[in-house]
Amino acid sequence: MRIPRIFTAAMLASALAQAEPLSPRVAERYRQMLAENPTEGIALDRLWKGALDGGMTEELLAADGKAEDFPGRMIFGLLLRKAGRDEDARAAFESAAKADAANPLPLLALARMENDGARPAKSAALFERALEAFLSVSPIAAERDAAFALWEKADNAARR
Repeated sequence: MRIPRIFTAAMLASALAQAEPLSPRVAERYRQMLAENPTEGIALDRLWKGALDGGMTEELLAADGKAEDFPGRMIFGLLLRKAGRDEDARAAFESAAKADAANPLPLLALARMENDGARPAKSAALFERALEAFLSVSPIAAERDAAFALWEKADNAARR
């Protein structure tokens, strides 16, 4: 016997509605993951979804809004974006950029915001600054500088 689609959809909706809220232990693990790498991704999505399902988004924002360090400001900005509070998120990302001027993550977040807001010129400028910041702290930068030095040395030798 075939089960009608409407019945299947109702059962699925019922099962989803009864989803367990995120346990504090799991939420803390997601926070730890975000502190190590404060970017958009699975940890952020699941932390936000857990707070949303549990009706605790304001509590989550309030707890993360107290952070003064770089990862805390980045996480707060990312959560504010999830909440649709872009202007507050912008302030959090700018604060993160001041806390760690060499880190490209706040510039990338701001560039994405400008891109989402249909401001491509501002977005491109921020992406360029983020790339410069990345190259200045990346091990690739040292390799790039060494490669340029070798190239210059070879070029000078070839001209003699």
